[in-house]
Amino acid sequence: MRDDENQEFPILFKILVIIVILSALFGTFMSLIDFALVKSASREISRINRTLLASMSDRINNMENDISNVKSSLMPGGIMDLYVNAYHFLSNSQVDLEKIVTLAEDTNGKTYFSFYITGESGVWIGISKGGRYVFQSEMKQGLSPERFYVNNTPKISTSYTFTVDSSTVIMSGSPSRTYILMVNKKGAKIVKMSSTRVLVKRLFNK
Repeated sequence: MRDDENQEFPILFKILVIIVILSALFGTFMSLIDFALVKSASREISRINRTLLASMSDRINNMENDISNVKSSLMPGGIMDLYVNAYHFLSNSQVDLEKIVTLAEDTNGKTYFSFYITGESGVWIGISKGGRYVFQSEMKQGLSPERFYVNNTPKISTSYTFTVDSSTVIMSGSPSRTYILMVNKKGAKIVKMSSTRVLVKRLFNK
């Protein structure tokens, strides 16, 4: 009886030892797998971090470049300053071009009048047609670039040309310093305003 028990005990012991060994091996194997997975995950996280850092670095560099470009463009002599100066230059050139076109136009057979202002300061001039102002502004000394065509229109209209009729009223803030240059088929003449209000019809019938 004891021999049988002695035989069973070593077998159980061996099975227990094998189970312990297998458990240890399995635990070691799982630990190695966990370690490999953790290491792989760590490498992947490091790669993602490097990619994100590189992307953020590129974006930051691009933003810094954009900010630098904006600053340089806004500084005197920058591209925005050049654009603004070019715009003003072209605007002024356009105004001057309109003056040249207005003065150079062939007015043969046209009836119109302009103003000549004397003295050391400007004079307010108003042109009223049908109870409404067609023109009102302070004209500077000298010959004005504006032309007011009576019952006809210019060949080329500019910001300096206006169309009026015989019933139009001319008003001046200083008649003694306001001269009217009249041009029609008969020729040209210049007259001094006799009052603050003059009717165009009476002016050309003189």
